Amino acid sequence: GFIQLIGIVMIMLNCHDEDLGVAVGLNGTARTTGGSIATAIYSTILTNKVQGVLPGNVAKAVLPFGFPLTSLKPLILALLSGSPEAIAQVPGVTLPVLGAATKAVKLSYSQGFR
Repeated sequence: GFIQLIGIVMIMLNCHDEDLGVAVGLNGTARTTGGSIATAIYSTILTNKVQGVLPGNVAKAVLPFGFPLTSLKPLILALLSGSPEAIAQVPGVTLPVLGAATKAVKLSYSQGFR
């Protein structure tokens, strides 16, 4: 907030009175546009990174429990949907498998945030 306040004050001190509204408005527009572009870039990078590590992390977590490999993709999709009904319909899901898969999803997102 401090940096934004300095920018607004500098604009106010360096503009003619009749141009203050336009100058401060343009400043806000530039900040908002820059923030939107940065958010889009960051979200894309995060999504790509998570998609790259998530299947491997979930597989390493659930396959030692004897979870069927054919149910891996439906499990991942169900976990990402957040629907308890979808998770319950995946063949081979047990409480230990669900716990391990949930931890693997959290790990994948923590790796993506790096």
